[in-house]
Amino acid sequence: MIEQSGAERRVHPRATVRLPVTVMVDRRPVPGELINISCGGLLFQTRIDVATKDAIEVTLSVAPDRQCKGAGAVVRSGRGLGFGVEFSTMNEAMSEFVDDLLTLRDDLRSDFLSRVVNPMVVVSAAEA
Repeated sequence: MIEQSGAERRVHPRATVRLPVTVMVDRRPVPGELINISCGGLLFQTRIDVATKDAIEVTLSVAPDRQCKGAGAVVRSGRGLGFGVEFSTMNEAMSEFVDDLLTLRDDLRSDFLSRVVNPMVVVSAAEA
């Protein structure tokens, strides 16, 4: 059996973002960075350890008045390197946000991303 790499298994195109975020774990803020995002999930870089299957809620406030929300679970975690999330739900605003990112050229994304304020990720431990 031939094993596919992560890129070959992806169903949704990803947009590189590199956006600073606050990751909330046990009600304490930890700095992190949103590396990339797609309609299927996203990848964060942070020094905290999260477990696979932990629940994740993502909120991005985009000026002037768009609240982008998504929820899912950790599907990949790299001991202090970051974690990958697969979305189970996202609101229409998040879907449009991702679509907007994917249509922009890389050199125009930073201006678009400057409209994102208070990006927040909340991690909840998976229930046993």
